[in-house]
Amino acid sequence: MGLGRPPRNDVHARRVRLRDREPALNVDPGCRLLARGPFLPGEVTTRVVGEPRPTTPELEIHIERTWRAALAKAEEHGQHLFDGDVLRWVRAIVHGAYEGRRLELIVAPGKYREFVGTNLDPELRPDFGPDRASDLPASVHPWSHFANSVGTSAVVVTTDGVLVAGRRSARVLGYAGCVHAFGGMLEAADVTGDGATTGAVDAFGGLARELVEELGVRAEEISAPVLEGVILEPQIWQPELIFHARVARTFAGLVDAWSGAVHRDEHDELIAFPLVPEDPEAELRREAPVSPIGRAALALYWSRRGG
Repeated sequence: MGLGRPPRNDVHARRVRLRDREPALNVDPGCRLLARGPFLPGEVTTRVVGEPRPTTPELEIHIERTWRAALAKAEEHGQHLFDGDVLRWVRAIVHGAYEGRRLELIVAPGKYREFVGTNLDPELRPDFGPDRASDLPASVHPWSHFANSVGTSAVVVTTDGVLVAGRRSARVLGYAGCVHAFGGMLEAADVTGDGATTGAVDAFGGLARELVEELGVRAEEISAPVLEGVILEPQIWQPELIFHARVARTFAGLVDAWSGAVHRDEHDELIAFPLVPEDPEAELRREAPVSPIGRAALALYWSRRGG
């Protein structure tokens, strides 16, 4: 569905009060909007449960084979792959309506290798029907069997009124050369409480950690984060939390900070966009190619006219 406007049945549209003339911007038609914001930090809870990922022996063999091939390819190209502990999408629940809306995210522990062997493997396709793995072709598995690691992505707003995204480098998996949002995944390290299997996660804190690592800014320079929505990315079928946040730097100051970032090499350059473009599609064509996540992050921000 297009993400330029909330779905017709989204009661929160009345709360958002979108302006009369919105940017004529559509997101990839295959991109599903799982939840439409905006949600502020106090309106989002993320709960970790010890719910195992459904699977089959055949799928586990495929994951292991794909992971070993990915390790060999990474070594050949001088890249590093780490089988980190990440958090897997289970479900989301929107509670209430109007000013009382809040979003409850439920996640479970996962491994990065599972993400590489399912979502990132172009040989596999997800099935969104009833969870009957035995009835499906060998290359198709229920979406619930995929790793579905929860992504966090944001565009940032500078003090001189610029909306900033990055151009992905060839040193990371996926979308090389594309304009993309900043971020990563919710990780087990973000869990507070009982640890790896149960507890809670501050999704906004996880996003701040990623921005510090990728942009080189200090945590205290990040403010006013907003969860604009949750999408299902249409190429790798990953659930993605789409944010925007403000940084206490000009665009030039942000470029300076990025030059010393721990994970600077994830992007080749920072891209400046206007907060309220006259022609959003022309802006995207100017900086093409743009990843589905990058497009969604810009579309969801522009749809509220820089809100």
